[in-house]
Amino acid sequence: MRLGFADADNDPAATALAPATFTSQMVALFWLSGALGGGVGGNALKVSGDRVPGAGYFLALGAAALATGAALLLWRRALTRRLGV
Repeated sequence: MRLGFADADNDPAATALAPATFTSQMVALFWLSGALGGGVGGNALKVSGDRVPGAGYFLALGAAALATGAALLLWRRALTRRLGV
């Protein structure tokens, strides 16, 4: 329960990347993205019906993870500059 009720100052990425006036919105966006991912994953399984997800489902998940990693790799300089690393 501690993570759910933690204040915005406990998230170092949100406080480093967001302007001071938008820190709480950045933390809210973090929790919203987790909820969105769970909802999309649940609906993807619901659409597949009674079938067990095949290789295409896991291939799509892997492709999404690789695309996210590539985006982070492209923006790593800007992110490290903002984070002060």
